[in-house]
Amino acid sequence: MLALVLAAIMTSGAVPCKAEMALGTDPAKMQIHPDVPAVTVRVSDTGQRRPGEDRDLVLQVQITAADNSFSQTLEWFSMEDPAFEQLVGMAKLEDMNFDGYGDLLLLTAAGARNVFYALSLWDVEQGRFRTVEQNSLYDRET
Repeated sequence: MLALVLAAIMTSGAVPCKAEMALGTDPAKMQIHPDVPAVTVRVSDTGQRRPGEDRDLVLQVQITAADNSFSQTLEWFSMEDPAFEQLVGMAKLEDMNFDGYGDLLLLTAAGARNVFYALSLWDVEQGRFRTVEQNSLYDRET
């Protein structure tokens, strides 16, 4: 039964949920906060690799307000290849600092039990996402 559900999701190209997107689908529409215009989020592979790390991809997320009041592009490192990750949420909004605004979580690695994200916090004053430093020391198991 689970295999049928997964097959139906993969062939339908459906976005997993309102505030989460998987690659291979149309750009996701997300809501940061009721006072902020809805945004369209598009994730893509830049074709580059992290210097000195053959397996880390440099991915890009493009965020555009529905009313075109702002646009922002961020890059991050990920071990997940967009060409193969159809069901994994590559980008999602979740309030991480409890300020009532959705913060951007960008998938860096997904395993059988653990999922790792790069974090960008929504800056209310600037009206943009502020990237929290992605430290490679914490990205790897030791």
